[in-house]
Amino acid sequence: MRYAFLVFVLVTFAVPGCDHALWGPFRTHHGRVKIVNGSQELIIKGELVICRQRFEFDNLRANESRTYLYQIRSCPGQGFRVEVKLESGSSLARRVGYITSGFDFSDELIVRRDNVVVGSAWVGNRLNDLSR
Repeated sequence: MRYAFLVFVLVTFAVPGCDHALWGPFRTHHGRVKIVNGSQELIIKGELVICRQRFEFDNLRANESRTYLYQIRSCPGQGFRVEVKLESGSSLARRVGYITSGFDFSDELIVRRDNVVVGSAWVGNRLNDLSR
């Protein structure tokens, strides 16, 4: 009887796979970030670092954007590190947002002339559940 119950419990958890509440936090999670140039000038050189993953967004025109996908690895307490050099010659370096494991994320980062701000954000179990 105990053996049958144990098999039942294992099959119950195994059928849904990694989407099950028990296993979900242990799977690899992903993120999507959209960099928007809201500075009203060309970003000559741009770099985004997320969980030790680097993305470049050089020559990004005003009001344009680029989207990057990343893997959420062990990076507790880290956020997005953004560095830009604008056409006017001014430079900007900021750390914004917060990344934690256990979920998928979609964020929008808006680069302004004097700051980087977090725009819209989404957190969930599956990044591909997001329709935007």
